[in-house]
Amino acid sequence: MSRQSQYHQYLSKQRADKACEFLLENSNFINWYHDSDSHQLAIFGAMGSGKSSAMAFLADELVRRSKHQLPQPKVCFYYCRDEETGETIYILSALILSLLTQLPDLKKPFFQWYKEAQTCVDFDPATDSKTLREFLCKVLEAMLRPVFMVIDGLDKCSAESRSNLLTILQKLSQRVLGLKVILSSRAQEEISEQFHDTAKIEMITDAHRDGIIIEKLVEKKLFDLSPDVKSLVIDRMTGLAKGSVIWTRMTIELIETRNIGAFEPMKTFLEETSLPEQLSEIYSTVLSRCSSRILRTWTLPVQLSSFSPSQIGV
Repeated sequence: MSRQSQYHQYLSKQRADKACEFLLENSNFINWYHDSDSHQLAIFGAMGSGKSSAMAFLADELVRRSKHQLPQPKVCFYYCRDEETGETIYILSALILSLLTQLPDLKKPFFQWYKEAQTCVDFDPATDSKTLREFLCKVLEAMLRPVFMVIDGLDKCSAESRSNLLTILQKLSQRVLGLKVILSSRAQEEISEQFHDTAKIEMITDAHRDGIIIEKLVEKKLFDLSPDVKSLVIDRMTGLAKGSVIWTRMTIELIETRNIGAFEPMKTFLEETSLPEQLSEIYSTVLSRCSSRILRTWTLPVQLSSFSPSQIGV
């Protein structure tokens, strides 16, 4: 299983689906899904607002819906975790590999395209974004079915890589019928401006959604608490969370680590707990650095460049 799939499974297990269902009811999502002329949808939210979990939910929902359609659409996803995994060549390589895995019959023609490209250039085709774009376009055109791409974390990409990726996706949408893309990012002005004509969904703070997430985490992490202490934690944290899933997880993990179980100690702990400014930023930076070490093994272009007929089942 690829690192991307492992991370997707992690998000799928951790998330609270009911906290993501509002996306399916959003008119911009409905129009994007049903309108053949609508190719891209952008989801924006603050740091730690649960965008990655929401994107995993949408990917799984698209897979669920696709099972009842003929020809069956294919869904591929990619999570940018830092500037390295946010490089265009990594993203394109992962999307190509995902599609080839889902449709093995395309492996042989892809291998032929790849070998032809190797003879035409004096560099490795898997390290060139333009060549990878053409590879991806050829795969998409050969599929003869709708394709959904879910790409999370555009804000983790460098400005150059992000601009390059968006240009490529725009060109692919013009050439490939049935291609639809969802992208997510932090709500940064320089990024929002690149989606001037794109339908958007804003993940704004919602206390009801916070409560759903907190309740699931409490039942998962603090399941041995008495009902009255659970209610205390859920009620107090729902009023404090302000949409920060990062803070929510940290606080519940701290309760678990300190083994706080009685009502009065819990009440005291929660009364002293607040949402410090910059907490989400600090945690995200630490998490990103840890993830970078783990996810640096995603040498997808290397996988492509080392393809042989036996490796891809030809």
